[in-house]
Amino acid sequence: MPRLVCTFLFLFFLCIVPTSSSAQVIGGADFSPVAGGGPAELSLRSVELGVSFANLRPASDNLADNRFLVSRSSFAATLHQEGVLIYFDYSNGAIDGRTTSLFSAGARFDFDLPLSRATFRPLVPIAVLTDVTVARGENLAERANLAFSSFGVAGGLGAQFSTRQFIVVAKALAFIAFTTQNFSAFTGTGSGGFVDVAVQYPRLFGGFGLAASYRLRYTATGYSQLEYNYGFAVNSFTLGIAF
Repeated sequence: MPRLVCTFLFLFFLCIVPTSSSAQVIGGADFSPVAGGGPAELSLRSVELGVSFANLRPASDNLADNRFLVSRSSFAATLHQEGVLIYFDYSNGAIDGRTTSLFSAGARFDFDLPLSRATFRPLVPIAVLTDVTVARGENLAERANLAFSSFGVAGGLGAQFSTRQFIVVAKALAFIAFTTQNFSAFTGTGSGGFVDVAVQYPRLFGGFGLAASYRLRYTATGYSQLEYNYGFAVNSFTLGIAF
């Protein structure tokens, strides 16, 4: 588990280097749209850290002897990079005297269809997503630990509002995914929802600014091996730097 977490963090911070930058002059905020009535040319680009609240529970048909029941706060990280959302949640602690770690990370690649070109624009987001959720208990057999990997597609509704100085994007998507347990022959489906809201003020201090995000993700797995059927929900709040 530590090696997996370190590898993901290394890849995560490689991605925070902005793809482009330009010098800006600190000054008063201009909240008007760009000339011609179109929105400002801003996109979501940030690296953020914060806290998440994770809840992993067995489904009603999961009657395995060693079931995970985890409900606690976690460390959270979020990266926005021009249509790509990368997220990370990790916690480690004792549950009923057994050290239990919970790790979740993934990426979502958004393809937004704007319904207008106005400053406020409704969106129809279509996305491809992949993630991994790992729960490990001390002294448990490898088969009893969870290591869900998934790849799926999503669609929903959203909206964007931007001026010359800030951008707000909100999306709600439903998804369906193909899942595996520990990359084995145990396969199933995953389904659920994804809600995220991002507020960024990238020009507050010239070439960089402030960012805040809220993320809600819920996944329900469905396997023929009922011991791997779980519901997993994460609410995260992160703050960071927009660029």
